[in-house]
Amino acid sequence: MQIGIVDGLEGPYARVRLSGHSSCSECGACSGKATFVLARNDAGAAPGDRVSLESSPAGILSVTLIIFVLPMLAIFAGIGAGLLAARALGVSSSPAAGIGAAVFFALSLLAAVAYDRRAKTRAAAAVKIVGILEE
Repeated sequence: MQIGIVDGLEGPYARVRLSGHSSCSECGACSGKATFVLARNDAGAAPGDRVSLESSPAGILSVTLIIFVLPMLAIFAGIGAGLLAARALGVSSSPAAGIGAAVFFALSLLAAVAYDRRAKTRAAAAVKIVGILEE
């Protein structure tokens, strides 16, 4: 469970500034900067409300797969495609494998960007406000 403060409303969603939790002091990933998330506002929170958030593990897993696993798989697929193309064309396999990996990696990044543009509301649906906390 995460805690944050509603910064603003965007239709059925709320933009929430996340508060650090106990493991934040050990991580350092956010460098002390405010982190925002778009969350489904089923609780009817208003700007300035302190809220508790819950996220769907399936939603987080799908984003993780797209961001980390897809590019890695694309590189291996590109190497394989490059090797097959080199064999078919009778050229050196190392440059062809490198070119194939680069092309497939670039395509995976384009796919990730396209997914990111459509995923904003999907990600917001994966995170929801479950309660408004007392001050």
